[in-house]
This record gives sequence, structure tokens and C-alpha cells, in this order.
Amino acid sequence: MSQITCPNCNTPIKAEHINVHKLVAVCPKCSRVFSIEPQIGGAVNYLSKHDKVKRPEIFEVEESHDRFQVSYPWRKGADRWLMVVLGIFLFIPGVLFSLIGFSDAAPVPLQLLGVAFVLSALYIALITWSNRSILSLNQDDLQVVGTPLYFPLVNHHCKLSEIERFKTVPTGLNTDPEQDLHTVFAYKRKGGRVRLMAGLSFDQALYVAQQLNYYLEQAERESILDEAEGETLEVTSTPSIRLEADGEIAPLSDEIPPQQIARQSR
Repeated sequence: MSQITCPNCNTPIKAEHINVHKLVAVCPKCSRVFSIEPQIGGAVNYLSKHDKVKRPEIFEVEESHDRFQVSYPWRKGADRWLMVVLGIFLFIPGVLFSLIGFSDAAPVPLQLLGVAFVLSALYIALITWSNRSILSLNQDDLQVVGTPLYFPLVNHHCKLSEIERFKTVPTGLNTDPEQDLHTVFAYKRKGGRVRLMAGLSFDQALYVAQQLNYYLEQAERESILDEAEGETLEVTSTPSIRLEADGEIAPLSDEIPPQQIARQSR
């Protein structure tokens, strides 16, 4: 999580020195009053400028300021040919085992093995045609599901606070990274990673990783503001002139005296 610091003396600013409603803070060391909006990335209006990579047509996206969901059908995925190869790899030996297994001299286990191979191939063909991956992220959780039929290694769930960053990793099937298939991983703060979406093209994986990292940063910034809600400061309105001890009227200096910063009672 990023730390708000004073732009004058670089002192870390704690929650009790921040007014989250006005997005200003006062430095407890040098009494400098400053806006915190540049340091939290303009969290009030951040939705308008975060699309740096164009959304691939394959993706269906729903998003708001604190929620992001992306989904796509497997039959349109960049790795659909791998699913076809896997299905053929299972189907051909399955048919052979079945033909041999149903002969009079063949053992029963060979029959069952052939049937299992054929059914597995048919199941792969069915999920490739009918399934879709859905990734959903909000301020608390990240979830990935393959639906409507179950397939191993697709369903994942973890807390967003556990994640440090999202990154795309090429599979190595092609020496050119932009022509290779990519997997999007969530890297955890305490080590390890979670496989989120696999078999994506370069631009698809880059888009997903960029969007997820963006919303992760926003969640961290929202967390900073939430922590600062407990105790805040209010900057009092400041006149443009002041009265000297001898009764003379003089303009105020650019610096705001510390005594003009008052604690706001809750």
C-alpha cells in the first residue's frame, strides 16, 4: 500500500492528519497544508483514463468504479485448437481400446479404459463449445469460474488483499511472445501465484492484466481513504488580511500558520 507523504519535508502522514472529505492533509512536522489528491492518483475521477489497451472483441466486460467482470466463450479462445488436439488425442486411442476391449479375448478393464477415453474426448468437445470463463473482481474478492460445465484448474477464489500484482506469462509454445499463448497469474504478497486465465493471445492477456492491476490499485487507494475516516482534520477558512499588534492591517503570508488547523470533533 502506498504511503502519503508531505511534499515539503517528506514526512509520512497518518490518518489523523488527513481530511478525506476535502482531500487535504497537514504535516505534523512542518505544518504544511497540502492536497493529497495527486498522491492517491485522482481517485475521485479515475474511471475516465484507465483504458490504455483496447478491449479485444472476444471479451464481454461489465465494470463500475469498484467492480470489474470479464468473460469469453471457450469456442472463440486463442487456445481452442489445443482443446481440439487434446480431444483427438483421447478419442483415437479410446476407439481403439474399445474395439479391442469388446473382442471375446480382451480383458474387461481394457473395455472400460476405452470407454473412459471416448467419454473424456466427448466431454472436452462439449465444454469447448458450451463453456465460458468468467472473472469477477470487487473491492474484497477475486473469483474465476468456468461455466456451465466443470473443468479442473479453472475455478479459483481469493481475497484481493492477498494479491500484490497481476502479470501475464507466455507458455513458451512460440519463440515470439506476441504470437505465443499467455496465462494471467495473480501473484500473492506472501509468495506463490494463482492461475486465473490461460490460453489467451498476447493482446487479450495484456488487457486482462492491465485492468486487474488498475482495479487493484484503486482498491488500495480506497483502503487508504477508509483508514483515514476515523480521525480527520478540517482546514478553517482563511481571511486575506490580518491585524497586527499595533493595529495596522497587513496581508497574510503564503504560509498558513499551524494554529489555523483545528481538529474536527466527531
